[in-house]
Amino acid sequence: MLAVIPARGGSKGVKNKNIQKLNNKPLLFWSIERALESEKISQIIVSSDSERILDIVHKTYDSRVQLHKRNDNLSQDNSKTIDLLQQLSLIKKSFQKIILLQPTSPLRKKNFIDKVISYHEKSKKQLTLSGFFSSSYPFGQYNNLPRQELEEKFYDDGSIYVFERELLVKGIWIPEQWNQYLNEFPYTLEIDTYNELELFNNIFDNYYNKV
Repeated sequence: MLAVIPARGGSKGVKNKNIQKLNNKPLLFWSIERALESEKISQIIVSSDSERILDIVHKTYDSRVQLHKRNDNLSQDNSKTIDLLQQLSLIKKSFQKIILLQPTSPLRKKNFIDKVISYHEKSKKQLTLSGFFSSSYPFGQYNNLPRQELEEKFYDDGSIYVFERELLVKGIWIPEQWNQYLNEFPYTLEIDTYNELELFNNIFDNYYNKV
């Protein structure tokens, strides 16, 4: 299986976000290291438009991680991850399953990746993604109804997406049949702001290696 870790150089919320230090390591390293621990992932690609990011990854992981220099058309603020995945699925034709790991969701339990992949393999569906249910809603929309009476909706948390290659070749992000793999707080948290990065630095040691 192929794991793709997208690490664009630009970021509006946090400058150089993917190489900001989290627990004394660049943020994207935590996704790389969980992928390296996986017994199911056989190849890892870090895709970036930034030579600096690619150089940092190469110096640390050498041949254990492949580098993909992203084209400018896949590196804009409005660029879509599905377009990158489609391109890689056309290049890496030998892989029938492609795993997406977002660097901004670095807090994954040990063995979490393989558990989700195993769940996906048994399901026979084209996509499995981790996330959580929430009854959050815009203020006033339901006229102060108790939370227990509101319909919960599923939100992806960016931690892992397991795609069948045939789906990505067609440029499809969401198929008709897909799986929800429930994750739990605080593993559902993502880093998009400096405050969230600070929060992660405070809680990381307490949660990272829990099974």
